[in-house]
This record gives sequence, structure tokens and C-alpha cells, in this order.
Amino acid sequence: MLMNYYRHIDREKVQFDFLCNKRKPGAYDEEIQKMGGKIFHTPGLNPVKYLKYLKCMKELFETHKEYEIIEAHNGALGVYALHAARKNRIPVRIFHAHGASITKDWKLPLKLFCKSKLEKNLTHRFTCGIAAAECYFGHKVVEKQKYEFVLQGQGASTHLGRLVFEMGGMAQNNIVLDEISVIETRQD
Repeated sequence: MLMNYYRHIDREKVQFDFLCNKRKPGAYDEEIQKMGGKIFHTPGLNPVKYLKYLKCMKELFETHKEYEIIEAHNGALGVYALHAARKNRIPVRIFHAHGASITKDWKLPLKLFCKSKLEKNLTHRFTCGIAAAECYFGHKVVEKQKYEFVLQGQGASTHLGRLVFEMGGMAQNNIVLDEISVIETRQD
């Protein structure tokens, strides 16, 4: 989904850069770089390396003062990037809920802990569906409709220097972000 947006935006007005939590090359690295995007690597999402992760993010945000938005797509562990962004005063911190459940594996306790910290570290809630919103944001948020739909597979365009996620072509459903420097997190 994200690459679909990135391929169709006016990159003269909006540029996505990517934060990768693994050292190995990703499937889209070459395409991202050809389109002008930068790819930054963190020490990873291991709790033992969390202080190293925060230091890495602090250095990134000090070096790149242009970043005003960070959007995390990598499940509950996205709180790592959102927390670092909050500590570094990034004004727009988006969590984008994709999955309708959290995988029950050996990392489940860490994922549940991270999920419990999302609300404190995000400023905007995006989701691809109601079930994903319920899973990550809870029933009360869904009931009060305190989230934004960003449907997968839809196009993205720019309008007057703003990133607009188009949903169904209806103007009242567009999400407009005034800031134009974006860093995305991804999990390969």
C-alpha cells in the first residue's frame, strides 16, 4: 500500500524516507532510492537494544530537522519509533493499524506491552479497517470514530504541498496532513 502511494505522489512536493529495523536489503530499496527516498537503518527492535535505538533515532532527528511526520506500520512494535519521535518533538506521530490481531508468538508479552504504550505516543490513528482499529485502538475509540480510514490500494496525490490520502474519491473523506516531510517505518 505505502509503495503505491509513494509511486503516485508528486515527489517534488512530498518526499517519503524510510526507517528500516533490519539490516538486510528490502524488496523496494532500489526503487525507493531511484525515486529520491532515503533508507535509514536502526539497531533493531530488540528490547535489550532499546537505549541504542533511542540514541540512533535522536541522531537521525537531530541531523534531519525537516522531519515533521512519522508513520509506523509495523504493528505494536511501531511504538518504538513513535516513542522516539515523541521524545524528539516530532509533532505528527501516526500509527497505522493494518492487522486485525496480534500474532501469538514468543514476542507476545512485548507486543502487548508496546500496544499499551501506543496511545501515549501517537497523535493520529489510521486504520485499514474496523477490525484493525478495534485491535490496536480499542472499542471506545472505534465507537467514537476517533480514527481515520486509509484504505489499502487507493491512490495518493498532493494538493498545495499537502499529502492527501484519497479514499473513494470523496473530498470529505480525504485526510490532509499539512506537513510535507515524512518518515515511514517498515518491517521487511
